Amino acid sequence: MVDWTAERRSFVEDRLGGMERPGAAAGVALADLSLRPRLGVKGSGAIGWMKRQAVTVPTQDNTAVAHGAAMLVARLSPGEALLLDNRGGKVMERLAASLPPQGDGGAYPVPRMDTHAWFRLGGPDAPRLFAKLCAVDLRPEKFPNLSVAQTMAARLPVIVIRQNLKNDPHFHVLMDSASALYFWDCIVDAMAEFAGVVESDG
Repeated sequence: MVDWTAERRSFVEDRLGGMERPGAAAGVALADLSLRPRLGVKGSGAIGWMKRQAVTVPTQDNTAVAHGAAMLVARLSPGEALLLDNRGGKVMERLAASLPPQGDGGAYPVPRMDTHAWFRLGGPDAPRLFAKLCAVDLRPEKFPNLSVAQTMAARLPVIVIRQNLKNDPHFHVLMDSASALYFWDCIVDAMAEFAGVVESDG
């Protein structure tokens, strides 16, 4: 079971800072959201369990949907979903407490807080940046809002979820926490071409 009260450090804490340029016009902005709550649910009963918990669930694989104002639910397969809490509210904590480690009705928790880092890339040039790192075409006309891709980027397996914010495409990117520093450095290096900045988690 996830301990939501545990004190955590970002997987890329040593890289944060140094690139912020408040008020600057940036083609791409990168933020580390790894300290925000997230939860995986897996198993033959995963989708049914979430519905019983009154969670809004996408009807198709590799799509996402907003659950209320704070949470994003991505359906990765008929038996797996990823829940991201954009505001650190109590909904995720309640859901995690409702799903015991041994499972419930064919649904089992996946500890994404510990296993996966969570970054957000946004800005008008974000799709062009991904074109340098990822084989999947993430341009708006090819990768609509709330689409999900399970693919490779910078030679790492990643989950990419598009969510439009402030009229610009934004992408939530999750990858193995052990590779977080490497992936962060790859993104920062690629951002130099687009006047990239690092945003605070806000």
